[in-house]
Amino acid sequence: MLEERYPQEAWIRVYTDGSATEAVKNGGAGVLVLYPSGEWQAEAIPTGLHCTNYRAEVQALIHAAYTINDRVNHDNQVVFLTDALSVLQAMTSSKLPQLEHALHNIKSLRTVLQWIPSHCGVQGN
Repeated sequence: MLEERYPQEAWIRVYTDGSATEAVKNGGAGVLVLYPSGEWQAEAIPTGLHCTNYRAEVQALIHAAYTINDRVNHDNQVVFLTDALSVLQAMTSSKLPQLEHALHNIKSLRTVLQWIPSHCGVQGN
């Protein structure tokens, strides 16, 4: 399904994930960027000692947006793939201005946020 909707040769795929120990502490986030050229970039970032799963997911998306911003241009299409449905829902009601700002600054032809199910064999997640 992902390959049909977002073919790897045409889209920059950005996978993000975040979590916290016992859902409320020692947060961390991961970002994996797959470029159409075959290049890739992976990063792990701390998100705070007192951090929730939700906040770690938000930080993963913000970090990912800033990470790719220097590598995209108006010819690129970018899809952010995340299992954080609650974050995507919060964005529809403008509750995450910092994330909205980071995504708005991406200079791509098209930027899409796509929910993917977690822990069920989706490559990159």
